Amino acid sequence: MTRSLPPTILALALGLLLATAPAFAAGPFDGTYGGNRTVTASSPSGCMAVNGNNARLVVANNVAHYEFGMPFDASIAADGSFSVEKVNNARNGSASFALKGRIVGINMEADVGGDRCRVHLSLKKM
Repeated sequence: MTRSLPPTILALALGLLLATAPAFAAGPFDGTYGGNRTVTASSPSGCMAVNGNNARLVVANNVAHYEFGMPFDASIAADGSFSVEKVNNARNGSASFALKGRIVGINMEADVGGDRCRVHLSLKKM
């Protein structure tokens, strides 16, 4: 003859098990960074009006994500540095674009763009 535990005891045991399970740890740089972006290089047809203080970059699971005409996703190293390069193939040739930067404390400095338009980001963790 088998004996079953009352539902209350099972619920308590399950609750304790879930409470003591390790939580998914966020990366040390995770969060939303906001601040200024400034055009540092532009050809006559390269940059739209992108200067301003409404730049946002999101870091989740130690991956920096930024949209600049295309999505950039860069893994962040232990020292806070990150870099990714993309090549966009078009009818009139290919162009390379890059996102490169570093996070120190709550501050992030980064550069993004290509030959026609490059922008510098000065951001703080929000």
